[in-house]
Amino acid sequence: MTKKELFCEDCRGMRATTPKVTEISHTIRGEEITVTVNVPFCSECGCELSDLDVEEYHHDLALKEYRRRKGLLYTDQIKAIREKYGLSQRAFARALGFAEPTINRYELGALQDTLHNNILVLVNDSSVMLKMASLNKDNLSEKEFTTLVETLNKIKSDRPSETQQDGIIGYMVKNLDRLNRKVDELLKDSKKATHSHGLKIQPDHEWQIEALPKVRTNPFEPRRSFELEPSFSNWDETFLQLDNGR
Repeated sequence: MTKKELFCEDCRGMRATTPKVTEISHTIRGEEITVTVNVPFCSECGCELSDLDVEEYHHDLALKEYRRRKGLLYTDQIKAIREKYGLSQRAFARALGFAEPTINRYELGALQDTLHNNILVLVNDSSVMLKMASLNKDNLSEKEFTTLVETLNKIKSDRPSETQQDGIIGYMVKNLDRLNRKVDELLKDSKKATHSHGLKIQPDHEWQIEALPKVRTNPFEPRRSFELEPSFSNWDETFLQLDNGR
């Protein structure tokens, strides 16, 4: 693999480079951020060389670290929120009351201010996005606003409400308790069945078969097929069958 060549001012020509692990500090909004990267050095004279790709890379690393420390959204997170609502960068900015180029700059890596970041975090909730877009309705065309409302309604219909979620959790807790009771009953029945069918426990606690019944009865064998896991819609029927001993 050919080493990358860069212009060396001391050697006055293109020279092969040798990467060295180097700590570089950036001051971002008054805070010093230090990152560790591979920096190219001249293979002949040993001086540090300028590489725009490397400089851009360690600057992006510093911005990423600053975002992590301050709890700011990353560029891909901002993009994901916008795309969830099917809006262009300019339309999304206008729906939030931002200047049109703002979202484009943020998605390209510009560091957002705290106020804009907080708004972006809040509008990740579709109900908040609807309120925000309604407040800035005049900034959107009729088609943009109508399409956004349709998208928001679809998002809302695709997920259970908080009340529905609480109901599902309550239903699961209630019926899991019933299932646990049924399992206890089956375990008690199994002990009786194994003893009545010629099974006894030896001193070493191993099962020994003395005689098998003419009709094989396995208390652990399911009385119905469980190939398909019960869905929420048929849980009542599932537990009813268990309660009836099917």
